Amino acid sequence: MYVAVIDKIRITLAEWHELLRLISEIHQQKHLDAEYVFTRLRHDHAFYFVATKTEVIIFPFISVH
Repeated sequence: MYVAVIDKIRITLAEWHELLRLISEIHQQKHLDAEYVFTRLRHDHAFYFVATKTEVIIFPFISVH
């Protein structure tokens, strides 16, 4: 059964590199189920690459006359 991804997983570049290292280890140890889940998440564009782990919101200054 296919389920669409609604929320994306926020991930920084450093976390992405660490995740790729983990996936490489998972592949070497032949954990096919975990590798499949990661591949599926990647295929479904579940990752949202961000600069910081916390969300930064910048509100423009609006002047009301």
